[in-house]
Order: sequence, then structure tokens, then C-alpha cells
Amino acid sequence: MKRTMMLLVVFLSGVSLAYAETAQDYIDRGTGYHDAGDYANAIASYDLAIQLEPSNAKAYYERGFSKDSSGDPAQAIADYSQSIALDPALGSGAAYYGRGTVYFTQGDIPGALADFNQAIAINPNNAKALYARGKCHKLQGDLAQAAADYNLSMQIDPADIGSYENYTAV
Repeated sequence: MKRTMMLLVVFLSGVSLAYAETAQDYIDRGTGYHDAGDYANAIASYDLAIQLEPSNAKAYYERGFSKDSSGDPAQAIADYSQSIALDPALGSGAAYYGRGTVYFTQGDIPGALADFNQAIAINPNNAKALYARGKCHKLQGDLAQAAADYNLSMQIDPADIGSYENYTAV
């Protein structure tokens, strides 16, 4: 009887371990929710990933993206900042780009410009960051630098119509 109980406990422990979810599982689930527009469940999934792995920069980045998408820019900035603190180069500077877009949307052009510069320093071929930096330069009146950034962005991503439109407008 003792042996049977012991085997049952060992078996059940193995079953629960087989179904244990990892931080990456929660990140993947959160991405699915985010892509479906269900930001609340996406954020909840990223919260679980962060509980399992508090040093997971990708979980903070993804949660920041969902918080920004759900209309919570302050918390998005906090999550992007935590992601940067943990791994500045994650996704070729994606967290810098993400935080920069939030700053830009809030009208903090110097903050946005600084973050886009960081994203480009990490990945000089980041067409989105070049395009966004060009928009910052245009708003600051530096049309020559804006045109240069739009031109580089077009060379890297010729399909990006925004760079063409803004390039012809400067």
C-alpha cells in the first residue's frame, strides 16, 4: 500500500511537471492575445511570464507593447524601460523603438529622438527607427537630417510608403 501511494505521488508529480508552463509559453500566449486585440489577457499572460522569470526582458517588452496598445502609455514606458535595463539590444533595439514611439505620441520629441538614436546605434538598418527619427527631425525643423533619414529608410525598406511620402514633403 505504501509503495502504491508512493508510485502514485511520483506519477502525479511527473504529470504536473509535464504540463508546467514556462515563461516563454506565457509570452507566446500573450502574443496570441495581443494579435487578437485582447490586450487585457495579453497583459495577464505577460504578468505570469514575469512572475516566473523576473529578468525576462522580452516579457517586459511585450507587456509594454500591449500596455501601449491598450492606451496606458505611462506603464508602457515603464515596461520598455525595464526591458532596456535588462537587455538593451533585445530585438535589435525594439524596446528603444517602442519607448520612442510612446514618447513621440506624447509630444516628447527630444525623448523620442534619443530613443530612436539608441535603436539605430544598436541596429543601423532599422528602417522604422530611421523613419521615426526623420519625423522627429522634421518636427524640429531640421529638414536636411529628416530627408537623410527618410532616404536611408527607403533604401533599407523600399516598400515603406511613409518614407517616400515624407521624403517628398521635405
